[in-house]
Amino acid sequence: EQALNMLERLQELLPGNPLAIYYKARVLMDMKFYEQAAMTYQELLSIHPNFERAWLDLGYIYEIKERYDDAERAYSAVISFKPSSIEARNRLGNLYMRTKQYDKALEQFQQISSSNREDVESRLKIGIIHLQLRNYQDAIADFTNLLKQQPEYDQALYYLASTYEEQDNTAQAIVNLRLISPGSALWDNAQIRLAVLFSKMNDSVSGIDLLQKALATKPEVPEFYYYLAYLHEDLGQYQEALDVIDRGLEKKAQNVDLLFRKGIMLDKLARKDQAMQIMQQILLVEPDNPGALNYIGYTYAEQGIRLEEAKRLIERALEVEPNDGYITDSLAWVYLKMGQPRKALATIKEALKQVPNDPVILEHLGDIQAALGDRKQAIQAYQQAIEAKHEQPKTLEKKINDLQ
Repeated sequence: EQALNMLERLQELLPGNPLAIYYKARVLMDMKFYEQAAMTYQELLSIHPNFERAWLDLGYIYEIKERYDDAERAYSAVISFKPSSIEARNRLGNLYMRTKQYDKALEQFQQISSSNREDVESRLKIGIIHLQLRNYQDAIADFTNLLKQQPEYDQALYYLASTYEEQDNTAQAIVNLRLISPGSALWDNAQIRLAVLFSKMNDSVSGIDLLQKALATKPEVPEFYYYLAYLHEDLGQYQEALDVIDRGLEKKAQNVDLLFRKGIMLDKLARKDQAMQIMQQILLVEPDNPGALNYIGYTYAEQGIRLEEAKRLIERALEVEPNDGYITDSLAWVYLKMGQPRKALATIKEALKQVPNDPVILEHLGDIQAALGDRKQAIQAYQQAIEAKHEQPKTLEKKINDLQ
């Protein structure tokens, strides 16, 4: 407030000086009084329309307020009287990327790059845009050329790996992720990506070995425990997965992701009471956690108890994740248990739109059709669940035989 008073006094003493108005606007912006700051910048620009810094600050305010068309006009105004403004082009390019106008973004970064080939950030963004546009060969060329200039450029390695992964060239993706230095901010994520790629190659053992080495280097990273447990789970090693999660929780006791996976592992180990306790613990930390709400609600429905509460819990989960097919499936299951099979049918059809061809949801569809007395449709749903690689095909075959 004192600074504003001084600037207003200065403006009175120097009425024609643009800097007095500019600094007043700048103080207002720094204080997050964005509307007042914008009006002050506009006042300045009505007198001095080529004041570059004022246009850039005004564009920033418009971005903060999500007035993207106005931000575009502000940055374009600078380019109209100063085409060489790297900052205006960079901000305009970033704005176009944020609003997914990739062709326009590409134009801005190519302009910057053509004037300065040493600007690796613009060249990186050109590669990222080509990746977003699925122009994979151009993206590979962009990132490869950057790496010729800077062989250890971690972001270029990371996005080059992403491009190869998009092309299903897993081997090259792995090569580039492995080249990211342990000192890089991207190293943690690179180890996780590598582990997941090994899993996709049906080589979870290599993924486990890699994450164990990563944990030996950085035991404080909770995501390493999470994905190491995931790989053990992928191999059906539920107790080993649980042991890993417990090690992670020794480091980060309130980590919700680790707690949730612990609950799921306890469930798979047929320790459902303990799993429920963990899910309740999650809700103490994060009351609207959709996974925990859904688990508790679905478990009540499975047990045929507290069905109204189950419905409320699942509806709360859907408020957080309205397009989650698995949670929608849980709601359908509650309706079936409440003796409302028609409502259950309408709901599970919505779930299948969100998660097509899921074997468990297809089994539930069959159960609902059977409850409605539609044997033919029920058998068809069970057969589809088997084709979708349901984990218990013999259970489904028995259901089919019982209906025939």
